[in-house]
Parts: sequence; structure tokens; C-alpha cells
Amino acid sequence: METTAPSLSTALATGLVNLLDALIQFLPQLILGFIVLGLGIILAKWAKILIVRGIKSLRLGEVLGTTSLGKFYQASHLEPKLEALAGEVSRWLILYLFLISALDIFGLDDIAELLKNLLNYLPNLLSALIIFLIGFFAAGFIEQLVKNVLAPIDLSSARLAGKVASYTIVIFALIIAVGELGIAKEYILILFSGFVALIVLALGLAFGLGAKDLVAQVLNRWYHQVSLKPLPKKKSA
Repeated sequence: METTAPSLSTALATGLVNLLDALIQFLPQLILGFIVLGLGIILAKWAKILIVRGIKSLRLGEVLGTTSLGKFYQASHLEPKLEALAGEVSRWLILYLFLISALDIFGLDDIAELLKNLLNYLPNLLSALIIFLIGFFAAGFIEQLVKNVLAPIDLSSARLAGKVASYTIVIFALIIAVGELGIAKEYILILFSGFVALIVLALGLAFGLGAKDLVAQVLNRWYHQVSLKPLPKKKSA
């Protein structure tokens, strides 16, 4: 017993000394990691403020104008929601990047590598979002353009054609954006092909049913012109 007690106390003392030594060696990394996290929190807060102010300065409601998408955008109060969403996304993205840096400093390489792999998917997400936003704004522009072109002919038809063109572009953009995310690409391709076929069929039917009277008038006019045209006189031999 006399020899066991000193050896046990020595082992405990040695273990405690080693633990304190490891903590002292890790302390600079710990402090630096928390400094990086604190800096990330501050920068993320300022980035959110700048993003929100930038979206406010764009005045998207005025850009879309009086189109149906513009009216929907204003009536549904999407602007503050879009500002909040963009601000939160930018804030969490910056925090995410600084968290990865802090984990590297802490020596937690496996967790940092996992977060980096998740971050590699972000470009697809951003490109899908950009595609959808471009389609959304292009839809408003195309709707107004179609209305302006067809309004002198028929105002009600111009409004309908503008809305059809607008929603068609939005659906196209949504399908392409989902395909960019890599979600069920085969099914997205089938859906896209079916949608294109449906649009072509609808346009063909609309043109056929709507233009039949016009075609009949053109044919009747041509027939009357031909029938009333005097026959050429035969030259005498």
C-alpha cells in the first residue's frame, strides 16, 4: 500500500500537469477562434444592413410598374419580405464562412471539411436564384411589351396575351432553376418538354380558332378579285 499510494498520486499529478499544459497550448487557438467568430458576427450584421438598404434603393415595385406581376408584388408586400430574406441569407452566409475558419483554428478539421462540402453546393443555389429572379423581371417587361403591341388591335386580348406570356416565362424560369439545383433532373426534363408541347398546342389551337374568320375573309376577298377580273382578250389571227 505504501508504494501504491505515491504512484497513484504521481499519476494523477502528471495527468493534471499534462492537461493544464495542453490547455495552455490550446489557449491561443481558442482565443483566436473566438476573435474570428466575433469579427464574423460584426461583419454579418453590417452586411445585412447594407443588403437591406440596397434592395430598398432598387424600388422593385416601380421597376415592375403596373404589370400584373408588379401589382402582385405591391399587393402581397413582397418588398419587405424580400429585403428580410436577402439580409438574413447574407448574414448567415458570412457567419457560416467565419465558423468554418474558426473550426479550422480550433483543429476540428473533420467538422470544417463537412461544412466546406456543404458550401460547395451554394453556387448551384445562387445560380438557381439568379435565374428565377431574371425570369421574374423579364416576365414583367415582356408582359408590358405584349400589351403595348397588341393594345391597338384588341385591348382585352392584349391583356390576356400579356398575362399568358408573363406567367409562361415565370414557369420556364422556375423549371430551369429547379433543374439547376440538380433535383430530379430527368423528371424536370420531362416536365419541361411537356410544358413546351402544351404551349405550342395551345398557341396552335388559339391561332387556328381565332384566325379562321380572318383566313376566310382573305380567301373570299381573293376569290372575288379573281372572279371579277376580266378575262384577257384573245388576239385575232
